Amino acid sequence: MKKSVITALIAVLMTSSAYAQYDTAKETASGTVGNIKLKSNLDRPSDGFCIDVIGFSPYERLDLPLIAHNCKSGLYKDQAMSVLNNGQIYLPAYDKCVTAIAPHTRALPGSSLMARDCGEHSNFLQAAPLQLFNWLNGRITLRNSDLCITAGERSDQTSSSLHRWRALTLQICNNTPSERIEWQFVAGIIDK
Repeated sequence: MKKSVITALIAVLMTSSAYAQYDTAKETASGTVGNIKLKSNLDRPSDGFCIDVIGFSPYERLDLPLIAHNCKSGLYKDQAMSVLNNGQIYLPAYDKCVTAIAPHTRALPGSSLMARDCGEHSNFLQAAPLQLFNWLNGRITLRNSDLCITAGERSDQTSSSLHRWRALTLQICNNTPSERIEWQFVAGIIDK
């Protein structure tokens, strides 16, 4: 996205409510920035889990898979995302898109998700079809597949005992408990 588009999005956000919650991509497709949070809080009753870039500013690790990390108070750039009209999940702080990792154009159950250049076309990664998602009834499905973005079965602490993380992969939607595949979009303003 161009800098002027991001500036326009920030202006829109400043005039909108800070934390409106949505359940479908149709409502979030405007490019509003927020975080993508599991509807079920699982073993984090006070904050739940959000899709997250490993690390913290300025030590984010875009070379590692995305994870489900306990949601932070406020909207940090490593959890800030937009669900775009074309089906991409955009990370505005990094100018990247959530990407299913596969050696060509089709992901398998267990495939990781990473932040990669939107539309990347490089050796062994034609990202365009691996960056398009459908959002229906809280499930975020890789387009043209039966694979949903899924938080892992187990959690563990991060480098801080106050925080927890779970693996984030694509799994067959109908074989996975709903509490690990149903997400919601929580709009906010990046403040950290």
